[in-house]
Amino acid sequence: VAPKAAPLNDANSSALVIPTSKPKTKQESFSLKALPDNLEAGLDIAIEALTFKGKAIRQAKLTAELANQEITLSQLSALLPGNTDLAVFGIVAEQTKGPAFDGSVDLATNDLRGMLDWLGADAGDIAKDRLRKLAVSGKILANPETFNLSALDLQIDSTNVEGAATVALRDRLSLGATVNVDKINLDAYLPTPNKSAAPSGKPAPKTTENNKPAPAARPAPSTSAVNPLAPLGLLGTFDMNLKASVGALTFKGVPVLNVVVDSTLMNGTLTFNDWSVKNLASIEGKVTGNLAGLNPSNGLADPFFQDFKFNIRGKSLKRFFKLMEIQSPIDPGKFGAVALTGVLNGKPQNLKVSANMNALRGTVAINGTAQPLDPLPSLTGQIALSHPNLLSLLRTFDVAYRPASGTLGGVNLQ
Repeated sequence: VAPKAAPLNDANSSALVIPTSKPKTKQESFSLKALPDNLEAGLDIAIEALTFKGKAIRQAKLTAELANQEITLSQLSALLPGNTDLAVFGIVAEQTKGPAFDGSVDLATNDLRGMLDWLGADAGDIAKDRLRKLAVSGKILANPETFNLSALDLQIDSTNVEGAATVALRDRLSLGATVNVDKINLDAYLPTPNKSAAPSGKPAPKTTENNKPAPAARPAPSTSAVNPLAPLGLLGTFDMNLKASVGALTFKGVPVLNVVVDSTLMNGTLTFNDWSVKNLASIEGKVTGNLAGLNPSNGLADPFFQDFKFNIRGKSLKRFFKLMEIQSPIDPGKFGAVALTGVLNGKPQNLKVSANMNALRGTVAINGTAQPLDPLPSLTGQIALSHPNLLSLLRTFDVAYRPASGTLGGVNLQ
């Protein structure tokens, strides 16, 4: 039974409080208050059928009234391709930031695949028994500066999603979102891999025009000076608050429980308030801290870790290694209970590491500076290793050494 999604935070709650920044310069815009008080008008349009993108939109209807300097959208509805019903209702009234729409939207279809096909989205690689049903409802509050979607209730096939979102159109775009998913089977929506024939034999060696072996290619220049996180500079162009949770999901046949993503992105710093998973193939983990330096400088970002803490533990690595397709020289079942904790600071090229790992009934502690991207990766600092039984540890690595005394006792290296 999938855990119930956490209660949805209201659209005006802290989950959707977006960072303040200077709004765009207000330009002269239309104002409903400029209309005469006694002006009244009505609009009623009905279209039996019209063709768009090669398919028919049927029963399109628009009914709206203007009175008391407000526009009432009584009905905006249509039957879209894929047997899809769309309906929008609401009121446009003058507020401090200009005309604002306050209303609701509902969309429902029993042939989501057909609607996606009409929109030009290719869903052919997804299982045929998926993308059948979609139902969406929510409340909309929009003005020239902000768009707010609250009370979002979405159902796609057997998955239920609750949420809210806010977009602030400022000099620096600001976003806020809360998303709660009860359960989802990712395997059912991932494209089926194409099975291609394995290549026969080794590729022919490269030759020159005179059929002589081509000279060996020069080794690629070292990339240790390049920050591999530089592409994340895109995150430095906007601000965001995100709170998301998934009660249960299935990936590669393995159940994953209680996934939480709670982050704040502000002025080029991504804060991991809480990124955690309760059960991922028998592994529990949590990450907190900052990834700073995301604001591009001279067109390129240079991100660095800032008090980036991780805490990972589990009873066994066997299912996790299978899920991640990790080939281990040691039987993963021999690791026993594992725990990995630590903190990272600095850029990936020159990373300050403080970590402790418990596995194979022993402990390894590292405290130093790592250069993992150098042609020859290195670690400068202190390493400590302790184990209560050295002979048992050697047997784990299939070392057949037998001491004359029959036992070696424990080991403690620093």
